[in-house]
Amino acid sequence: MPKAQLLIPPGPIGARLIWAREQRDLKQYWLAEAAHVDAARLSRIEKGKVKRVYVDELYHVAKVLRCSLDWVLHGDRFNPWLPGQAPVFKLPGQRKKKDA
Repeated sequence: MPKAQLLIPPGPIGARLIWAREQRDLKQYWLAEAAHVDAARLSRIEKGKVKRVYVDELYHVAKVLRCSLDWVLHGDRFNPWLPGQAPVFKLPGQRKKKDA
């Protein structure tokens, strides 16, 4: 599949990807494999060391992270997660609910 022609200059995109990946408790290599992106390339995107980032790469990464591509690109939304896809956080000392 050819790469999308629209190129996005890197910047805080990498920081948003790192944050979202850590919120999902995913390893970088696993995310790269699931999104069909080279692991070294994903690492360079996260570090902001690439000159151009293809939108289709970010689309696949955002899809695996279950977050909005708009948020990945622009970061202008407070809630990055797609509806119903926010990670579930367990509070310290919180126990699993037992079925009655």
